[in-house]
Amino acid sequence: MIMDRLERFRCYQRSVPELWDAVRFAERVQKEQLPPGKYPVGKGFAFVQEGNTRSFEEADFEVHRNYLDVQILLDGSEMWEYADRADLAVKTPYDPEADIEWLSGCGNRIQMKPGMFYLVYPDDGHKPCCHEKEQTSYRKVVVKIKIDKLLHGVPAMERTAVYGKGDRYSFQTGAAENDLCIRGNTGTDWKRSWKNSGSRFSGRLYDQKLCSSGSRTKRNSCMCGGMHDFSF
Repeated sequence: MIMDRLERFRCYQRSVPELWDAVRFAERVQKEQLPPGKYPVGKGFAFVQEGNTRSFEEADFEVHRNYLDVQILLDGSEMWEYADRADLAVKTPYDPEADIEWLSGCGNRIQMKPGMFYLVYPDDGHKPCCHEKEQTSYRKVVVKIKIDKLLHGVPAMERTAVYGKGDRYSFQTGAAENDLCIRGNTGTDWKRSWKNSGSRFSGRLYDQKLCSSGSRTKRNSCMCGGMHDFSF
């Protein structure tokens, strides 16, 4: 998560070059008094929003997998709440079409003032447009930056491998480098070593029937029920 004043956005431009587009668009919104709506910005898009804040209790945390969120407060006042995704509980599962997952829990509440912005990554749970005591009005810009995993340093949240007779298995990166923990559609957990060849991956899966979800147990300490070579 990044939070600062707009005049210091260049401090973070090396990590997120698209911040330039976001700030330039916010300046255009102010200069031309663009109405609320959706607008193309760079390789992504943006929303101009106006409204009244809600209480923190009325809102849920949200996270996104495909886009970075840059939220810029132009006028008015709002508070928002931040929490690491790992400290939150899933309330509504991820919707790939809307690129959003809703979560519940507690975090840190932050006061925003006009001219401030914050940028959130896929692991940053955020609850925008809120108030603690009195409702306030706001006018803001939310810029959605398409994630470039190499440029932005964001690991893949989830991929899907298809192999064998068309069985599908979703997986996410493990704790150790070059390790992956995989859960199959039968409830069986998998682990494999892998190599990255450009944009394709290949490796060998081992059926670890005695391993629980998220286990980092090595193959030689598991009872392997099967082995599968694949690439995707």
